[in-house]
Amino acid sequence: MAERAWIAKYFAPAAVSPGAAGLLDDVAELATGSDARIVTTDALIEAVHFLRSDPPETVARKLVRVNVSDILAKGARPSEALLTLAWPQGRDEAELARFAEALTDELEHWNIQLLGGDTTSSPGGLFLSLTLTGVCGARGPVRRAGAREGDDLWVTGEIGAACLGFRALQAGRPTDPFVKAYREPRLPFAAVAELVTDHATAAMDVSDGLLGDARMLAAASGRGVTIDLDAVPFAGRPA
Repeated sequence: MAERAWIAKYFAPAAVSPGAAGLLDDVAELATGSDARIVTTDALIEAVHFLRSDPPETVARKLVRVNVSDILAKGARPSEALLTLAWPQGRDEAELARFAEALTDELEHWNIQLLGGDTTSSPGGLFLSLTLTGVCGARGPVRRAGAREGDDLWVTGEIGAACLGFRALQAGRPTDPFVKAYREPRLPFAAVAELVTDHATAAMDVSDGLLGDARMLAAASGRGVTIDLDAVPFAGRPA
């Protein structure tokens, strides 16, 4: 059973709050009105989302950025965070110090306040999760639903750069230029939140691939979608 299917079957029935949006969006709404607030959470697991050989600094930055991306895509500014960390037993404390320093720097860059969380030890690999809140404008979060017939579909950045970087590392090419995109995904400026709020009828973070995510956005809006692949800014495509 696919991830979306078992979420719908086993967990959506418990998500009765209107702010949960039936677990069909990347964020939940905590408060509405002029002080609308949203919350998201993403986890990173060693050997699944990052490699043991990845520097702890890049793992920290990736953890923050994958969550910030969800918040910005909803037209909101990141605000507060809770961190869950399961640190591998016996792993060098110097690596933990490097992770913590980079995490602090990244949170400060996005003006995020760390409020707390939970730390424990892991008998296996490193496990991390960040829960992040965001502050919306008066419009509230820009949901996946809302796209209208005739809307244009826009993306930011290059599509597929992180995948190319991951494959380069697997192939033993650590100096490949796309490795940085895999280890430290590049995000637009925080001001993109205002652009989303002012112009987008529907929006979402692209994390499961362009085609799959475009299909989910269209389905949430009750629409179809046509993509001109020649117009997509694919990473590595010759100019």
